[in-house]
Amino acid sequence: MASRADTGTRVDFSRTGVARYIQLASLFRRRIESGLWAPGRQIPIVDDLAAECGVARATIRQALGILENERLIERYRAKGTFVLERPQGQIWCEVATDWSGLLMSRKDAVIEVLSDARIHPIQYLLLGAALTVFYLLELSLAEHLGFALAYAIAATSVLGLVTAYSAAILRTGLRAALVGSGVAALYGYLYVLLTNEDYALLIGSIGLFAAVAGVMLATRRIDWYAPVRPARPAP
Repeated sequence: MASRADTGTRVDFSRTGVARYIQLASLFRRRIESGLWAPGRQIPIVDDLAAECGVARATIRQALGILENERLIERYRAKGTFVLERPQGQIWCEVATDWSGLLMSRKDAVIEVLSDARIHPIQYLLLGAALTVFYLLELSLAEHLGFALAYAIAATSVLGLVTAYSAAILRTGLRAALVGSGVAALYGYLYVLLTNEDYALLIGSIGLFAAVAGVMLATRRIDWYAPVRPARPAP
């Protein structure tokens, strides 16, 4: 049986907002993968783990429940909890819950950096300011040019500004085009909404429903609780 000396010191949970039992599940999983908790070996009892980590026993049981669902451990009544034999290759995707986890990788793993662009809060503020200026620009132009032409000039100007600035800070034309497309769709929707006063409530309700449905559709496959997704079946 593993002793408390094998498991290290008390865990610090103060640097992340992730649930404690999920952090503990990741910690225990790494102990299994590193060999600290070897296959076939009994791990420390719940009381010892709770004392080591400074959490309630129920939190430890939740963390162990995750590992049991992943078939990493097996709990036996009146005997204890034991590590099962399992190849690492079956775990294909893990979400790290702390910086040490992010810096660790499996053997032969390939880490791909999708983007090195860093966006400063000031840059977010400037983009928001550009979108806000649209309304002032449209109102001032409408006094001299009429609503439709003023709206077109203001929308085109702000759209070009936002797209060009996004290309500069994101360092890629594709992402800037996506941002520009989103802004163009927003201004197009607002124009339809503003020019149909009799149907404004209906159009607004449909647009809001479509936005919520789009977010739900895009996130329907996300498991918001599990730190590890099930292994992909072999082709």
